[in-house]
Amino acid sequence: MKKNIFKHCGRNIIERTLLVLSIACTSIFSLTSCSKLEEQPASETNMVTGENELLGEFTFTTGSAKNKPSDVKMGAILSNISIGDLQSEYTNNALALSDWVKLYVGGGKWFGFKLTNLYGYEFEVDSVAVIMRRSDNQPDKIRLSYGDDKQNTTQYQGVIIEAGSSVYETYVLKPNPAKKPDHTTPFFAIGVEADSRETTVEFDKVSIYGRVTEADLPTSGYYTIRFDQPRQVIEGLGVEIQSDRFGPNYVNSDPVSGVPYELIDTEKQRLAEVLTGFRYLRMAMGLWFRGTTEDRKNIIERYPGQLQSIKNLIADADMEGISMEYWSPAPFWKSTDDFRNGTLKSFDPGFLSDFGDAVVSDMEYLQNNGITISTWGLQNEPALKATGGLETDEVGGYSHAYYTPENYLATFKSVAPKVRATAPNAEIIVDSWDGNVGAISRQIKDDAAALPYVDAWVYHRIGRDANTLIEGQSRYLWDNKGKPIYQNEYEYFDYQVDRYTGEWRMVNTAQSVMNWMTFINSPKWYWLHALKPINSNWEGFGLGMYRSLNDNNFTQFPDMAKGTFQLNWRNYNALAGFLTYMPWDSRRYEVDEEEVLYNQRIMVWKKPDGKFVYALTNRSNQAFEFNITLDGNRTFTGHRYNKDELNETLQSVSGSEHSITLEPWSIEFWVED
Repeated sequence: MKKNIFKHCGRNIIERTLLVLSIACTSIFSLTSCSKLEEQPASETNMVTGENELLGEFTFTTGSAKNKPSDVKMGAILSNISIGDLQSEYTNNALALSDWVKLYVGGGKWFGFKLTNLYGYEFEVDSVAVIMRRSDNQPDKIRLSYGDDKQNTTQYQGVIIEAGSSVYETYVLKPNPAKKPDHTTPFFAIGVEADSRETTVEFDKVSIYGRVTEADLPTSGYYTIRFDQPRQVIEGLGVEIQSDRFGPNYVNSDPVSGVPYELIDTEKQRLAEVLTGFRYLRMAMGLWFRGTTEDRKNIIERYPGQLQSIKNLIADADMEGISMEYWSPAPFWKSTDDFRNGTLKSFDPGFLSDFGDAVVSDMEYLQNNGITISTWGLQNEPALKATGGLETDEVGGYSHAYYTPENYLATFKSVAPKVRATAPNAEIIVDSWDGNVGAISRQIKDDAAALPYVDAWVYHRIGRDANTLIEGQSRYLWDNKGKPIYQNEYEYFDYQVDRYTGEWRMVNTAQSVMNWMTFINSPKWYWLHALKPINSNWEGFGLGMYRSLNDNNFTQFPDMAKGTFQLNWRNYNALAGFLTYMPWDSRRYEVDEEEVLYNQRIMVWKKPDGKFVYALTNRSNQAFEFNITLDGNRTFTGHRYNKDELNETLQSVSGSEHSITLEPWSIEFWVED
């Protein structure tokens, strides 16, 4: 029996959810017929009321949220706007559609968006309310269209209404009476007919109304562990250290702040204990580690004791070494002469060779100070043109460098051989953004001289629902040239923190680890920050939060002394069991699942000592029974992790079949005795 989610489900289940997905909609919903169809009766123009709920909306006057949904009901996932072949600009803080380029559909104008459902929920759309105006006072026609694919092979066309005003007016767009849109028809377009291609139409707000219902989901599942089907070696997990501060000027004279340097001695030791189990410490060269030599050609520690504190943490936490990745090269090599934004000054062979020598010097500086370089990456998120919403060569935002695919290839071919010679055992990764499917990787895959230097393709899929790895398995594995694939940055942005409960994020993070390894065969997985300052976005970014030595604002965490930290259960409890019960170089084993469920996941591995472990998750508000078939009589002891419990030991189970019931919002690790 389905339940009306708005009457029966509280925000403590899943707060409003959001996935920000890019939509390639160059051909979504051709509106050629918009100006030619027989006009239908206009719908009412008042805002929708009654049982219909606001599923989500785009509000273009809210600054940073211009191209993102500003509000989403739980169960419905509203994605980014697509403008297709139109150029778009923001005029008077509204979305303005003008400047026709390639969309030859008479005088029509349109934009699209995507609305899909979170697993376990279904919805219907009743209407879309549009607040819009145009540059003159001539009447337009406007209509909602929708279908279940981007190419418009199953388009439904809604009711056409008259619109058009030089001031903002609200227009309620109704769907086709013969077919209401729902979760099976996710692609939407709003088309506007205008007599002239010179007309500017401004959308100030688009609101989607309808109803969400909770679908019945299984309360049990059946699984068979295939002890005869070993899979990849799981090398280990990684975490990033923020050993410096944001800005203000990204120069050597910036105020000093960072961990573990600022922690008192007992807290440094406690942090090492907390991080024990991680194999790799990600070092953001040019950002969190950004001191420069006098000639500004090389990166060194910025304040005395910075590197030693990192080295001590690696040793005390029994980590292998660092993942050395550039957020920006040293300023000498940059087009901006600054850590912030820009790209390299030149891509001539001689310049790139000199730059490669500087990279080698950076590596040797770390190696000579006792740091093992386990992984090396040329650039973090190289496809992004700038940080802070700036143009490529403007100085602002934070440390970053941009590479076109061609320039990345040229730089990689010059630098990677020198990296290999300097650190023969270090893994070389590409490209810390779009892995094996991006434009950069395609350039490298087509180059016989560059490809042999790639050891792994690396993604950033920050805060994504772990379901996307199940649904997108073939896409992630596409043309990987036999090289491993993993992600090396996972956290939750503020808007994701607002729209997901802490318990959902906790279990989703555990499922992200499991799904990368189960469906993408990943050998590694990285969380972002170990600790974040308490005056920052610690809830979504940090395994814990700490009070900096210069932080005198005790309105938050008044009992936390300077130089101390607290763990953030939302993130740390998600990973603690893997750190404890999944030693480095464990080997994953296959599991036959009667049905691959999204909210309940299982993963099995064999530890180097020969004992097996199976991890279970329940990302739902109801108990779930795992019925597991083994290859014979085995005894396992469970360990529970949830919001309130960290490694709670459970009663052992024995036999060739195990029946384990997981409480809502929990993660368990069952370890062979």
